[in-house]
Amino acid sequence: MKYYVDPLRGSMANAGTSPGEPWSTLQSVFEAGKRFSAGDMICLARGMHGAVRVTGIIGAPGGAPVTIAPLPGHTPVLSTLTFVAAARWLVRDIVVAPRFADPISWSASGTAKAAAVESVESSESSAGESAVVDVESGDVASSEAVKVEVEAGEADARGGGGAAGAADEAVDRGTAAAGTAAAGSTATVKARGITISSQALEDCSDITLLRVTQTCGQNSDWWTPAQWIRARYAGGIHIFGRNITVDTCHLHNAAGVYINYHAHKATVTNTIIENFSSDAMNIKASGVTVEKCIIVGAHKVDGNHNDMCQAWDSSDVVFRGNRLVAYRGPPGPLTARDVQGLGAYDGWKRRWRVTDCLVATDHPIGIWIQGDDSCTVTNNTVVRCGANLFFSSAPTSILVGPHKSGAVIGGSKVANNLAEAYRLSGSKAVTKANQTIKPAHLRTAFVQWPVDVHLTEEAAVARDTGAASAVAFVPSYDADDVLRPTTGTVDAGCLQYRAEYTAPRSGPALPATSVTVVPGLGFDVSWTPNGYRSSSLLVGTTQVALCRTGASSYFVFVPGAGAPGTRPPSFFVQGVPDL
Repeated sequence: MKYYVDPLRGSMANAGTSPGEPWSTLQSVFEAGKRFSAGDMICLARGMHGAVRVTGIIGAPGGAPVTIAPLPGHTPVLSTLTFVAAARWLVRDIVVAPRFADPISWSASGTAKAAAVESVESSESSAGESAVVDVESGDVASSEAVKVEVEAGEADARGGGGAAGAADEAVDRGTAAAGTAAAGSTATVKARGITISSQALEDCSDITLLRVTQTCGQNSDWWTPAQWIRARYAGGIHIFGRNITVDTCHLHNAAGVYINYHAHKATVTNTIIENFSSDAMNIKASGVTVEKCIIVGAHKVDGNHNDMCQAWDSSDVVFRGNRLVAYRGPPGPLTARDVQGLGAYDGWKRRWRVTDCLVATDHPIGIWIQGDDSCTVTNNTVVRCGANLFFSSAPTSILVGPHKSGAVIGGSKVANNLAEAYRLSGSKAVTKANQTIKPAHLRTAFVQWPVDVHLTEEAAVARDTGAASAVAFVPSYDADDVLRPTTGTVDAGCLQYRAEYTAPRSGPALPATSVTVVPGLGFDVSWTPNGYRSSSLLVGTTQVALCRTGASSYFVFVPGAGAPGTRPPSFFVQGVPDL
């Protein structure tokens, strides 16, 4: 059964079963308690659909989901999207813009409802204030009270101060982000962007987000630290349920993807996290797969210690083919050159597989697996991001070692990597054919360091220097999904040498008529690939961010684009990875 929702022409008094009698907004549909069955589709027209709270256990495990998708040619926008007590839902091709969300107020020393809070961390503001969140009591299956106190200092009354949003975990899972205020005042923050939540643990499952775009603002070039902090606590995809899939999504000027405890078997693939001021990704659950994702654009706006991906005690995690690049181009005043790469240093990491990844940062920690137990770290490329190392005394490194307690299990394999340095002392890991690249060789060894690390003919340090292909732990495919040689040796690092990638190549100019402007957000574009990797876009001289929406179509963010009735100039597709 198909249902139709149109904010401009709809009414909840309509039947909702035909384009001529649509319901009003998706928020109103769920507030009205409408029920759906396996295989149903909810078709959304363009316009603002509000703060949507999806509920409903659809069918039986393994059955068809309910699909929420736009009508052809439409771009519906939601302010927030929350799943509670929901199973078997597919949401695709929509925009979530938390900047439109209704703010939620928190009184200083007051209480607000939250459910099943999993852990509590204090957050330090840029001015040095310390905010403490205390979970008072309650069963995880029912509401709990979260008390928010400010120990010292004064937070911005709009929630923009550094103390706003203290403790990422201490949130109402599905309704609000925690905020703080000075005594006697009220802080306001916006609702989380996307939350796959739970009022009882693990009551959400089998939910897929496909080609969903989230942005807290189109152009962040002139954002203040306070604005970045507001975006941090308004955006993001927060996963608490089981069997959740995030595929080909784009988080832009928002937050990241946070896989929390009990979010077992979460999968995040082909997703871009671009421009962030906190951890871009957290992994706290087991059985997680993160593959072919791009994390780029770290910003330093307060005293928080940030990672492009931070992980806790977990097992059977696959982290493959991801590109983590702290920044591209000359660093700006808020560029976080000291952001860590993959920081997996809390608890034990059992049977982790970190393969075919690029990590580029000016921090010494490129990949850090602390507390390793039978892990595999192979064929990764780990290098600095800028011309000068932020911490000049230590190169960007791969680290594998004992648990924080000093306990060692071992059984890990570290092989075929290409990095500036290795710190493996105290580890019982088996090491083989790890190659060290000198900073002076970065520009000649790679096509376009640090965003394109395809090897050049001059990359002698990496070409044919890896372990024999017959070694069991050598990944069969590189980061481009190209089969590695089945005989002889393989190249070190995340990519095999191929002559066709020795220099960037430009594609054709595309006419402005191929562009459809989405006011205030960007535009959609499509083209026919010409045999090269069409993965980068230039508008004038500006490289812009892409979110793939089809085999040859993308959603594009361009600073200044999006005024009603206007179109950007012609643009060029290039065969260079866009980060």
